[in-house]
Amino acid sequence: METFNQKKFNNINFLGHIPFNPDLLLDKNRFRDRPVGLNYLDLIKMYWTVRSFKVSVSIQTIAQDDPLTTFFLAGGTSGGIAGATAGLAAVNQSFGKGPGVVSINGYTKIQGSYQKKVRKQKTTSSHFEGIDDGILPSPGENLENLEIDESFPDPYLFSNTQKPKEGDLCSAGPVHTIISGGAYLRIDFSDIVFFQRKYWPKIFFLAASGDSRYSTNPFLTKGFDLPIRGSISLMGNPLTLYGDITFSPTRIIQPFAIAAGSIEPGDRCCDRFFYDGFDDVREQECTEECGDGQEGVYRAEKANTTESTNSPSFVGGGGQFGGGGASATF
Repeated sequence: METFNQKKFNNINFLGHIPFNPDLLLDKNRFRDRPVGLNYLDLIKMYWTVRSFKVSVSIQTIAQDDPLTTFFLAGGTSGGIAGATAGLAAVNQSFGKGPGVVSINGYTKIQGSYQKKVRKQKTTSSHFEGIDDGILPSPGENLENLEIDESFPDPYLFSNTQKPKEGDLCSAGPVHTIISGGAYLRIDFSDIVFFQRKYWPKIFFLAASGDSRYSTNPFLTKGFDLPIRGSISLMGNPLTLYGDITFSPTRIIQPFAIAAGSIEPGDRCCDRFFYDGFDDVREQECTEECGDGQEGVYRAEKANTTESTNSPSFVGGGGQFGGGGASATF
């Protein structure tokens, strides 16, 4: 990579401001899946300079069963051979589950996404700082303007760019995803809310292992409460995690999970936006990282897709994430 490393100004830290999507107005669930608020400098660096994040995360559940108590509670001392068999089966089942372990080590893939929701009528609400100059509505107040027009054939419209370049970032916005080690992470900068002087992008994390489950969404962890010690750091900002575990009446030790790891800008030659005009050189010299292969920064294109990699057009969807086209945004 000596060609472009010798050039001046091959790395601009950040540009301009944060492009908001004016077509994603506030709705009833607008503040879900926003586990962390970022300051201006952190967000603008992530938005304008990161093409791929390096993810290194480990979560392990510490859940110990007492085999003797399990044997007794399962009826091992009653019913003769039948009871003993049931007790031993319960012990074996307890050992079989084991602790949940999630380990993610890899790089996110990027794509551009723009969404629009067709509303019933015009609204004066803002896409940032709440509604009506920062004041959230009371129940039943001014919510009709926020309702989606279900009579419209495709009330959810979206546009995707499979291989976004620097210029595509001027329109909201980059979406980073990774699926690895039984976990899914999505960092969505196309949907940002500015609230309480912080920027709240859509961030969703879900992982499962053994009989344990972990997520940034508390509504997805409704089982036996699993306290989580530690956290995942997004460029120094801790992500709030929730956990649950399959309820077992034989457990006498409170299970808990230990989470550690970080999400940082990638360290490979194609993991950043450089704004130096040498993208073509990088694509030639870093073919694995700069392409859409297994190690690349882009998602592989789908056959017979309606999406265009150069000039994206709006296509209809339906459903919370665009229905039939939803898979394209994950």
